[in-house]
Amino acid sequence: MDEVRFWSTYRTTDQVRETMQIGIESDTKDLLAYYQCDHGNILIDATGHYDGQFVSGAGTIEYEISGAKLGFVVPVSRQAKVQIELPGVGTSAFTYVIETIPDASVGRLSVSGTYIFSDNIPFSLPSNVVTFEAANVHSTSTKFSYYGKNSSGREQNSTWVTVQVEQSSCVPDACGVCNGDNSTCTCLQTPYKGYDEAELERLLLIYEIEESLNLLNEIEIQLDQASDGLDSNNGANLDDELAKVQDFREACLETFSEKLGDFLGELSNIDA
Repeated sequence: MDEVRFWSTYRTTDQVRETMQIGIESDTKDLLAYYQCDHGNILIDATGHYDGQFVSGAGTIEYEISGAKLGFVVPVSRQAKVQIELPGVGTSAFTYVIETIPDASVGRLSVSGTYIFSDNIPFSLPSNVVTFEAANVHSTSTKFSYYGKNSSGREQNSTWVTVQVEQSSCVPDACGVCNGDNSTCTCLQTPYKGYDEAELERLLLIYEIEESLNLLNEIEIQLDQASDGLDSNNGANLDDELAKVQDFREACLETFSEKLGDFLGELSNIDA
């Protein structure tokens, strides 16, 4: 047994089971007194009402590594860092050891700037504080575990810490994708002004082709200007360059422009 809780109301079996393996908030509804038993022989009521102390006929109470610490949940924002203080039990000194690491796709642990990976666990901490760095995810949770050890050995059971990356930090794009760029779905609501999705795709394609034609026209204008500039010079080498430019325009750009124009005409006649 690690914690003692007194409630002012009846607790169903399901309610007891929901919180029996984890710590709870001291302001939980109907919680009358809450003793976490983490302060030596002094009983501190986390609700602030009924502090006390242990009474033992055997004399001084000896505290050992408990092996019964309850897991807890730590909230963190997307792509944020949070320092997690790992709770101990009693007054015995021991070293905190990270036993398992969180899912790397959700986040990673570090201490004093050193990241903890699967190839360097178990990882002994210099204190009882570790940093969790959340990845670019949301509404996702992951777990890691730790235990205490000293000259007497290690805890029989490990303690699990659950880290919950919160939904509130997500900034969705127009498609509802967290941190998206509007490229993962069709963001335009259909039907749009009477057009169904097929009609909209056809109109957008026509627009892209027209823009391509406009670009080709601009290139042709620039080529004409270059030709005029070359034509104004009488050198033999300039005549050769002029011929090359004209050949390029006639053999490539004009043919491509004509073919694209024909395709545009055919596409405009297709029913959506």
